Amino acid sequence: PSSRRRRPLRYLSCPVSSASILPGATLRVEVLLDFFSESMGAEARSLTLQHVSVLGAGAMGEVHRVDIVRPGQSPLPAALKIALGDAVANREAIVREAHVLRARIQDGVAQFLALVELPSGGIGLLITFEAGRPLESLLEQGPLRPNDVIALGRRLFSVLAALHADDVPLERVSTASLPQVVHGDIKPGNIIIPLDARGRPDFHQATLIDFGVARLQQRLAKVGAFSTDDVLGGTVGYMPIGHLSKGATSMSDVFAVTVVLYECLTGRAPWSVSRADAETEIARMWALEQTMAAVPPAALRWRDVRPWSHTRGWNAFFLATLAQGDPARIPTAAGALQRLDAVPKDRLFALSVAAGLLLAGLSVGLWVRLIYCPQGLVRCNGACVDPERDVVHCGACGRHCGAGERCVKGACALSCPAGEQRCGASCV
Repeated sequence: PSSRRRRPLRYLSCPVSSASILPGATLRVEVLLDFFSESMGAEARSLTLQHVSVLGAGAMGEVHRVDIVRPGQSPLPAALKIALGDAVANREAIVREAHVLRARIQDGVAQFLALVELPSGGIGLLITFEAGRPLESLLEQGPLRPNDVIALGRRLFSVLAALHADDVPLERVSTASLPQVVHGDIKPGNIIIPLDARGRPDFHQATLIDFGVARLQQRLAKVGAFSTDDVLGGTVGYMPIGHLSKGATSMSDVFAVTVVLYECLTGRAPWSVSRADAETEIARMWALEQTMAAVPPAALRWRDVRPWSHTRGWNAFFLATLAQGDPARIPTAAGALQRLDAVPKDRLFALSVAAGLLLAGLSVGLWVRLIYCPQGLVRCNGACVDPERDVVHCGACGRHCGAGERCVKGACALSCPAGEQRCGASCV
């Protein structure tokens, strides 16, 4: 930002209420940090927002669908995330998310537009509006198809590999031009699935949203006494061992995505605890950590994934990538992507089915050739014959009719030429 914006972030102590944004209202907000300077002029200090709808709300803030009004241009769809209540931590989360998103602009992540001050004195974060449906709402309709799960996994692991800068050597992390970003709270509700022209979910274009508890590997931004490095947060069930006590790492993101894929495939979590061990969220987290350390994730069942959907490959993928929640064994996002790509290459079941079908086909062929005969026929000397009319097998196999006789209804009878009739044992 330009030097005129380098001033104390006084808005951290200003309360804000959701009541400050009324449905359909027009807001004039002051820009505190943005990417608009080049596109809208050096003097762009404020934006006009047209409220459209409420997208969602949580304990820390609300998200509103707004249009950025641009003179002479069509409105720019955006999402406005505002902090709620008087808690400084809520506003710190907004500022932290702004710095994280501003530090990394890439495909598959909600894009930073501006950090703004609302008319009420509170702060808001403007990001690109990601049209589509939350993965959470899609899962309410049931598990996804295996091919869709693979497409979603490839997309999310690819996005994480870029966010985590997996291609940057560890010795260069502190000096790398692209800081490592850890999301820290990946779950179905924070994944948006766009819809294609036919209204079907396009899992190849999934987008990660809500970087409210994200952290940077480098200390790129400091506001007062807080740093983007030292942030704890997450959702129970999507955190590996140590996440709650030590904070998120890049392995936390890989673990969370793998749990999401497991749920997409099976409709259930890889681990579960009893109600007696989960009276509170903290108790549930500790109980889950103990369960993860003790047992591997539940193996896929017949009703979860049919054998022709690479059951054996999926089980191997989840065992290796979830690693029982041990961060030391969880692979990087790039490594998880390689493991996922190996799932469709598991041909053992397909070869077994092909061999079984071939054997069954040969058996059926032999049965048809050696045993089966259509109704009314019998097999004699390897051929199907009609014992009612066959002169070689008249009434039974091997019963021949004599010369001049024919088989009539399973019995040999004298056959008279045309114009003659049978009289006794001769034709007259």
